[in-house]
Amino acid sequence: MDIAGSIFLTNTEIYKLVLPINWSLTYELYFYLLFTLRFATRLNAVKIIMHIILFLMFLRIIFIWVDSGLAYFFASHFLVEFFAGVVLYIHRERLNNPWIAVIFALVAIISFAHGVQINALNNVVRIFTFGVSAISIIAVAITLENCKIYLANKIFIRIGDASYTIYLSHLLFLNIFYFSGLRTFLSTENWIIAEAGFFAYIFGIVWSSIIIYKKFEFPFYNFISKKIT
Repeated sequence: MDIAGSIFLTNTEIYKLVLPINWSLTYELYFYLLFTLRFATRLNAVKIIMHIILFLMFLRIIFIWVDSGLAYFFASHFLVEFFAGVVLYIHRERLNNPWIAVIFALVAIISFAHGVQINALNNVVRIFTFGVSAISIIAVAITLENCKIYLANKIFIRIGDASYTIYLSHLLFLNIFYFSGLRTFLSTENWIIAEAGFFAYIFGIVWSSIIIYKKFEFPFYNFISKKIT
């Protein structure tokens, strides 16, 4: 285990990290560092730059193969998902037609199903399957909100508040699900019981994460904020 790399987020090798999910936090920090440059640039210029970066990243993925070293990290295909989110934010006000939500919903379903079918994991194919599906889901949510069709209720707001807790703990919960034998048990049952069990466990993960957020994460955040200010 790389203890220092796990604490300071300098290692992205999942099998060397104390908390495996930390590999992606390193990319988050890198993205935040890049995004701070926005405050030194005019907003109109930033909009153009973001589109250019996203386009160049796609070109890198298609024509330049990099699978290790610093070049792999600094020009990682994972950054496409971050910048795609930024570009979606820039164009959020244009998502104001219910048919846009329908189109993005179909894209989300098709791209996700294709990712499952071909077992797209953390390679470049992930961007064009699960990545496309994720950005499409966000586009659907924005469109529904802009069209006043649906606004997030308290339940979804609470889930959103606890999303970071869910993110950090979900691998732990999935390992418990697997090594406890619950997954094996459900896989031997008929499909109705199996699917009900799977969804019940997901509900348990979300519910537990909301509790952890309310009892530990949010109070700790407030405590640190008061100390800093």
